Amino acid sequence: MRKVLVCLLLLVILLASCTGNPTTKDTSGYIGGPDGVASKLSIVSGQANEVLDSGLEEFELNVDLENKGEHAIKENEVLATITGVDYNAFSLKQPSLRNVEPLGEIRNEGGKVPGGQAALSFKANFADDLPVDQVYDLGVNVCYKYQTGATTNLCLRKDATKRGEATDKCKVDDPKPSVSSSSAPIQVKSIFQRPTGKNEVSFTLTIENVGKGDVYMPTFLDTAQHCLDKADVKNKVEVSVSFANNKPAVVCPALQNSNKGTLQLIQNKAVLTCKIDTSKEQETTFTRSPNIQVNYVYKDLVSTKVTVKNAA
Repeated sequence: MRKVLVCLLLLVILLASCTGNPTTKDTSGYIGGPDGVASKLSIVSGQANEVLDSGLEEFELNVDLENKGEHAIKENEVLATITGVDYNAFSLKQPSLRNVEPLGEIRNEGGKVPGGQAALSFKANFADDLPVDQVYDLGVNVCYKYQTGATTNLCLRKDATKRGEATDKCKVDDPKPSVSSSSAPIQVKSIFQRPTGKNEVSFTLTIENVGKGDVYMPTFLDTAQHCLDKADVKNKVEVSVSFANNKPAVVCPALQNSNKGTLQLIQNKAVLTCKIDTSKEQETTFTRSPNIQVNYVYKDLVSTKVTVKNAA
């Protein structure tokens, strides 16, 4: 009899699990990840990655772009420059090109929606007459303007040093609230908070270059003709930290006591500490989510080998 009851109970549980309402996937927060714009270089000619010398064959150097991150790219915000070869030998009249169409960001709409795609095509023709076949290592620098968004739930209260209640939903002295950072090669990796005065809470965030490329100031592409290294704006990003309606106000000493400014990355990392004045906030604990934005230009290198065949 006991075995029968156990079997009936298992059957009821099984039926309930099959006929119950399906669970919905949580679509809140950023998708996250280290991806920005992915690039792929290919040679379009009569024979894969082979071309003829002496100007006998026109071909194309194609750079396929796909936005795999969570920031939309506008027209002219991608600049690609061919590197590693003699422009005259390859008859490259335009060694640099910009995108003429936008690249939308990836989105979470009950599932991951892919970002935009585009292609940049360089017209080429190998003009020199070679004595024998030669292999060239051809590269393309791809620079693009991008933004990383991040947030967390900071715990605030007017008297930041007051001992919390057992029923508080958050703790002002919780050292490490979780952080949500958008998909991009620059990531906000961690945030630490602590009370630093009766009416003051400080939080420290760490920004890191998790990609394989280089990072530059967001103004780099405004006047650049080519995507090449530029030392005076390298390893620098623009950062802003604020709450909705700027309440409460945020002050960051390293940003000249402002809530936005320039940070220097050292060994691919930067640390920023900001302060919040809680003197006008409520007596009970509550959470607020700051809007953290990091703006920059990111530079990646894609490459391939092309064999130039002696046609003689």
